[in-house]
Amino acid sequence: IIIVMEILKLPRVRELLERIGGELAPEVVKVFSERTDITDEELSQLLNVKVTVVRSVLNKLNYWGITVYDSKRDEHTGWYTYLWRLNQEKLKELVMEEVKEELDKLEETRKLLREYFVFECPKCGERMPMEVAMEHDFTCPHCGAPLRPVDKDKELKELEKKIYELNSFLSKIK
Repeated sequence: IIIVMEILKLPRVRELLERIGGELAPEVVKVFSERTDITDEELSQLLNVKVTVVRSVLNKLNYWGITVYDSKRDEHTGWYTYLWRLNQEKLKELVMEEVKEELDKLEETRKLLREYFVFECPKCGERMPMEVAMEHDFTCPHCGAPLRPVDKDKELKELEKKIYELNSFLSKIK
């Protein structure tokens, strides 16, 4: 449960949950860090949203395996009650995949910065190695702005910090 709260602090995880289950998904997962076996009606009341919205989020999360449920049939009414809970292992697995993808991108950027002189467009953010920048006369091929050299040392330092933080986070949730 503590891991869930740690995981939810990462903006990338919140984005993942929102992409999977909608903007309410991180709040639903947060409730599961405090309670287990909760009905959709109880969740609806806790979050102060319509039960249909909560059900939609729960079903989307369930499709990805992040939430699971047990159903109980009321003998008198014949209605079913669904008790939902968080599948922490699946959430951890998805988060680890996301973090590993981010690490791969950071490693790729680090490699590019170590091996090439990189130039960047201050307007549109387009980046390219010096060889490509030379072909375009150090002018952005997209917007025409003059390209500027990237401060390699500063960026490498920032990348190293991010890579370290993500690797530390991965080792925590393993």
